[in-house]
Amino acid sequence: MKKSIVFMLVIIMSLCSMTSVMAEVAPVGDPVTIIFGVQLAATTPFARCANDFAQMCRERSGGTINVEVYTDSVLGSEAEMWESIQMGTVDMMIISPAQISNYVPEYAVYDLPFLFSSYEHRDRVAESEAAGKLDALLEEKGDMVVLGQAGGTGRYLLTAKGPVTRMEDVAGIKMRVQASVMVTDTWKAFGTLPVTVAYGETYSALETGVAEACENELSTFITQKWYENCRYLLKTNHQINMRPILIGKSKFESLSPEQQQIVRQAGYEAGLLGVEYERNDEDGSFAELESFGVQISEIEDKQAWIDATEQLRVAFCEQYGVTEIYDEIMALAD
Repeated sequence: MKKSIVFMLVIIMSLCSMTSVMAEVAPVGDPVTIIFGVQLAATTPFARCANDFAQMCRERSGGTINVEVYTDSVLGSEAEMWESIQMGTVDMMIISPAQISNYVPEYAVYDLPFLFSSYEHRDRVAESEAAGKLDALLEEKGDMVVLGQAGGTGRYLLTAKGPVTRMEDVAGIKMRVQASVMVTDTWKAFGTLPVTVAYGETYSALETGVAEACENELSTFITQKWYENCRYLLKTNHQINMRPILIGKSKFESLSPEQQQIVRQAGYEAGLLGVEYERNDEDGSFAELESFGVQISEIEDKQAWIDATEQLRVAFCEQYGVTEIYDEIMALAD
């Protein structure tokens, strides 16, 4: 699957190169501006693939689709941008399933701990009928259209107390979590004491001891400097990210059919590029954290963590009627 993603990306980049040397594309539809918000920093894979999306839309539409990308939470947090899209003041964003679950709870199936057995498993699911069903639910209940899936790497545990190698080592630690029932319940099952802290307030919470640990992808640990207060990283890989690239349904429907096709394809390709960026950056990010003095440990008892959250997975699927989708996802495992 990794080879297939690389192959697709080669084709994408080849097409982009061809575009630059071809005759100017005729304008497609009336001029339109799309406001695209990214919570994370401008150097992160999310921001980079958002800029790729903007370039593809501009070139393929003959300049009629102008995408303005705003990074570093300029347009607000993920929750705030979701609300802004509903009001029509923002058009697009990259968002975590944990935040989506506050509006469309079924989508939190992607945040179930240890859902994916490998990066390849995650990639197969991203292209599957199960993913299509979840995207349809999001469009129906959330008025959002999924264009692509960024993310693609794991999430890890970063703590002020350590070293940590086993689940028993995190018992009683004050764990920073985002506002998500799924994430909170997951870390309760691991034995921590979850504390809900907004993304932008996490550094302060770690610095003052309001929280003693956090979890996220590596790029966030580095760009937000959470490592300054937490010097022990455990490679839990408790989640492998799906990060949908969304556009508001009303905005999407306001585009001409030709513009919709351009936006859909560009969003899909941008998602693939985002995955590639994250995976290419991962080894370097581990090395960078080590250079900052972070001690990185392998998980010694992964099965214990999986077992601790088994009932959570079962209960979630039963509560929200997604057992069939969950089974389809698991059928694609390695």
